Amino acid sequence: MTLGHLYLDPWDPRPCMLEQGNPVEVASDGGNRVYVISMQGTPGVHVSNQERLVDFLAKWKQKCGLNMTNQTMFEHCPGIYDRRRGYGLTISFLLCLQRAKDLGEKAAFVFEDDARLLDVTLCDKNSRAEYLSGLPDNVFLTFLGGHRFKYPKNTTGSFSPLSPQPFRETSRSFGTYGFAVPQHSLDILIETIKDDLLYGQRKKDDTHLNHKYLTVEKNWYLSAQRHNLKMYAANPLLVWHQEGYSNTWKRNRTNYFGNESDVRLHKQPKG
Repeated sequence: MTLGHLYLDPWDPRPCMLEQGNPVEVASDGGNRVYVISMQGTPGVHVSNQERLVDFLAKWKQKCGLNMTNQTMFEHCPGIYDRRRGYGLTISFLLCLQRAKDLGEKAAFVFEDDARLLDVTLCDKNSRAEYLSGLPDNVFLTFLGGHRFKYPKNTTGSFSPLSPQPFRETSRSFGTYGFAVPQHSLDILIETIKDDLLYGQRKKDDTHLNHKYLTVEKNWYLSAQRHNLKMYAANPLLVWHQEGYSNTWKRNRTNYFGNESDVRLHKQPKG
């Protein structure tokens, strides 16, 4: 089986748009689309996935209101089932990012279907574009949610006069469920993910560790370093993770807000 079989077939004949009619084959002007990874509709998955895509949109409307929600195109990135931990989600990341590249997006906003907004910063395309405009030119991507963030010493939150939201450089994180990738990083991140899928997890010395699981953020940090780019996280984070069944860990998880007080339900793989 080739990489093409892994990530191209689910898009045939077309990806699914939520409540927005058929996809429009033009580039959006700075985050008009939101890409949502969901296993709703994927055969053979846990029953909890049946309404999660619908629930994501309902919770977005609840936070943002109908008018701002209608300004956004929600595009479904098919959730892929794979017994190896992290592989299915990684293939879905690739689906989202390749689609964003093909459409000429200026930025790709990617969420899992159990991600929830903490405030209205990301509700419409103008506010999303404003948030991104405050990031420095050397950004590889910015995490909107996640946990176990580690920040380099002697760095502080950076504030942009164009945006009310600060951000911080981060040197490590784990378990993102929402992130934004500027256009200049799409090719790099796509190739990094393809390398993960074809050759397995990499170690710091650039050798491949295994094909049993993927902790993709580790390789994203390494790729950013190789290209002299930086990883950033919203500060405070803009997205939290709703409790429920985890397709990655095959058990229920509590709410995650990205704070130190979050209960740690699993250990990060070594290597």
